[in-house]
Amino acid sequence: MARKYWLTVHWPPHHGENDSNPYVWLQEGKERTVAGMSKGDYVAVYEYATGPSELVDGVWRHRRRGAQAIIYYGRVTEIFPHVGEQRIFWRYGGEYPMTWICYAELKIIGRGGVGRVEVNRILGHGDDSLLRGFGPDNSGLMQVSREQFDLLTGR
Repeated sequence: MARKYWLTVHWPPHHGENDSNPYVWLQEGKERTVAGMSKGDYVAVYEYATGPSELVDGVWRHRRRGAQAIIYYGRVTEIFPHVGEQRIFWRYGGEYPMTWICYAELKIIGRGGVGRVEVNRILGHGDDSLLRGFGPDNSGLMQVSREQFDLLTGR
């Protein structure tokens, strides 16, 4: 079976947290975006410059400044078949509540890659794109070619 290549996005971690979050997350209702993702596929992860604060137990948790670059890439090691059991509900500052679904787990195989402007060039976007809402259904996940993946990750 031919491997597929993907690009997804993550918000930066909260202050004091580890920067590794080796999962593919989707907002509820956008699950069809990952149709065809399989174990063994490759995923590059782009980290935004900023992300929303999160209200946890009545305390706002703020995020550190993100890399605006590909921060790591990996292979899909697990697809969670019972998506309904992997839901996480987050309430963000100034926004409506969102439910996120943990769809797949990654084994990180490399760190680093190109920055935002180069990511935009590889994807055919304008230099000023912040990569918010790209991909089918504005999901922040899209399948890319192997050539694009190699350019994104510097492989």
